[in-house]
Amino acid sequence: MKWLFSIFVFFCLFPYLDLLGLGTDTQPNALIFGALILLYSEKKKLNTPLILLWLTCLCSLFLIFKNNLSFFHYLKNVLNYMSPAVLALASYTIYKNYDFNIPFKLFLGVCISYTLIAYGQMYIDPNIVSFAVNETRGVMVNGRGVISLCPEPAFYGSLCLFFMCFSLLSYSKKQNFIIIPLLLFQIIALSQSATASAVLVLTLVIFTVIQILKFRLSYMLYAGIFLAIAIPFYNTQMDNLEESRIGKITADFIEDPLMITKIDESIGVRFSGAVAPYLAAKHRYFLPMGMGNYKSFLKELYNQGLYRKFLNPYTMNEQDRLTGSINLILFQLGFIGLMFPIAIYLSYSNRLGEDKYLFSMLLLICLLFTQLQLMHSMIGFLLGFVIYKTRAEKAIA
Repeated sequence: MKWLFSIFVFFCLFPYLDLLGLGTDTQPNALIFGALILLYSEKKKLNTPLILLWLTCLCSLFLIFKNNLSFFHYLKNVLNYMSPAVLALASYTIYKNYDFNIPFKLFLGVCISYTLIAYGQMYIDPNIVSFAVNETRGVMVNGRGVISLCPEPAFYGSLCLFFMCFSLLSYSKKQNFIIIPLLLFQIIALSQSATASAVLVLTLVIFTVIQILKFRLSYMLYAGIFLAIAIPFYNTQMDNLEESRIGKITADFIEDPLMITKIDESIGVRFSGAVAPYLAAKHRYFLPMGMGNYKSFLKELYNQGLYRKFLNPYTMNEQDRLTGSINLILFQLGFIGLMFPIAIYLSYSNRLGEDKYLFSMLLLICLLFTQLQLMHSMIGFLLGFVIYKTRAEKAIA
């Protein structure tokens, strides 16, 4: 069975390898091998977070009664819902029952491989190894960074954040002093992803505010020191940064935050998708919206003269369907979809008093409001690993 575990983990750590030529961003490789693990494993135990993930998947089946997509795209959406449940249970099973682990040197090697490929794309040939993924939309285009082994820079940066979540919970402080700077370097210098950078900054802000509300004096001091350094640095270095994509977006965002969707089309699509559950909750009483109704919903709001500050023709015309994870579930399933974020919370709940678990959970939740599809293998793999680490609930047969 160890060879099967190794292949499964390999595809979890390399989620975008397009070996089957399916022509999609996120590949089902890990889902296939996760299902094989569940098929051949004799000991499979469920707990509350896992049950909630499976119930969310089950509820998605009933969206066929509120579906405006083709049957093929409906099945694709159902497989997206299935992925976190299957992968989380498979991940939890191999850690719980087979004493599996990913050695630090192996994980470091994975991070270095992404770095080396990205470095080669940036300084030698933008198309190095790009044949291994479905698309190369973002390689050195319009000031964006490279893709490494991902379809676009935003996905590359987001994958680094997933690795950060995993590394914080897996390895010692000394080891993370090696891994975390390497991941930050990839996000800022190689992927140059505004989305990943924004997610990381938002997570840091939320985490710091929580610590300050707890009257953690050390974090108050850290926040004060950071602001004392960051503000003068920003003022003196803005001239150098303003030519970069991140610099331009930052400057325009500070000038008028509500114009973020018109400042950058890519961020606009992601931001509109992130707030979609809020709009549905406000205007549809948080009832299930079903599949294939996102575009018509936005157009309806726009035609009513609502939210024209950030709704724009590109968002409504170019984005046919809502993508993402938590935002997609809450939009399509409404209040029923709350089972998914509750499952995430329960996965971490027993150890949220530890800073690294709190930060990891906040980072994961912020990530799952971006355009990352539910079939992204690191979602389920990470949740299964966290459940194993925290012993969130007493396992039941």
